[in-house]
Amino acid sequence: MALVALAAGTVGGVEPVSCLMRAGIAYLTGVIATQLWYVFFTIRVVRDRDEPMQLEATAPVEGER
Repeated sequence: MALVALAAGTVGGVEPVSCLMRAGIAYLTGVIATQLWYVFFTIRVVRDRDEPMQLEATAPVEGER
Protein backbone atom coordinates (compact mmCIF):
# COMPACT_ATOMS: atom_id res chain seq x y z
CA MET A 1 0.00 0.00 0.00
CA ALA A 2 2.89 2.34 0.75
CA LEU A 3 4.46 1.67 -2.65
CA VAL A 4 1.15 2.36 -4.38
CA ALA A 5 0.84 5.69 -2.55
CA LEU A 6 4.39 6.60 -3.49
CA ALA A 7 3.94 5.62 -7.15
CA ALA A 8 0.60 7.45 -7.43
CA GLY A 9 2.10 10.60 -5.99
CA THR A 10 5.09 10.46 -8.33
CA VAL A 11 2.93 9.90 -11.41
CA GLY A 12 0.48 12.59 -10.28
CA GLY A 13 3.19 15.23 -10.00
CA VAL A 14 2.95 15.72 -6.22
CA GLU A 15 5.94 17.05 -4.25
CA PRO A 16 8.46 14.39 -3.15
CA VAL A 17 8.12 15.27 0.56
CA SER A 18 4.36 14.91 0.35
CA CYS A 19 4.74 11.58 -1.47
CA LEU A 20 7.07 10.25 1.24
CA MET A 21 4.70 11.41 3.98
CA ARG A 22 1.77 9.66 2.31
CA ALA A 23 3.82 6.50 1.83
CA GLY A 24 4.92 6.60 5.48
CA ILE A 25 1.35 7.03 6.68
CA ALA A 26 0.21 4.16 4.47
CA TYR A 27 3.03 1.97 5.83
CA LEU A 28 2.20 2.74 9.47
CA THR A 29 -1.48 2.12 8.81
CA GLY A 30 -0.61 -1.30 7.36
CA VAL A 31 1.61 -2.20 10.31
CA ILE A 32 -1.05 -1.20 12.85
CA ALA A 33 -3.82 -2.98 10.92
CA THR A 34 -1.72 -6.15 10.75
CA GLN A 35 -1.12 -6.10 14.51
CA LEU A 36 -4.83 -5.58 15.19
CA TRP A 37 -5.64 -8.48 12.86
CA TYR A 38 -3.33 -10.79 14.82
CA VAL A 39 -4.74 -9.64 18.15
CA PHE A 40 -8.41 -10.16 17.27
CA PHE A 41 -8.49 -12.90 14.63
CA THR A 42 -5.85 -15.48 15.48
CA ILE A 43 -6.45 -18.61 17.50
CA ARG A 44 -4.54 -18.78 20.73
CA VAL A 45 -3.48 -22.20 21.90
CA VAL A 46 -3.05 -22.38 25.66
CA ARG A 47 -2.02 -25.69 27.16
CA ASP A 48 -2.22 -26.39 30.88
CA ARG A 49 1.17 -27.67 32.02
CA ASP A 50 -0.30 -29.76 34.86
CA GLU A 51 -2.24 -32.07 32.56
CA PRO A 52 -0.36 -34.71 30.53
CA MET A 53 -0.74 -34.50 26.77
CA GLN A 54 -3.16 -37.07 25.35
CA LEU A 55 -2.69 -38.06 21.75
CA GLU A 56 -5.75 -40.28 21.35
CA ALA A 57 -8.83 -41.35 23.26
CA THR A 58 -8.27 -43.87 26.04
CA ALA A 59 -10.99 -46.28 24.84
CA PRO A 60 -9.58 -49.76 24.07
CA VAL A 61 -9.24 -50.72 20.44
CA GLU A 62 -11.40 -53.63 19.29
CA GLY A 63 -9.43 -56.89 19.37
CA GLU A 64 -6.95 -55.69 22.04
CA ARG A 65 -7.02 -57.20 25.53
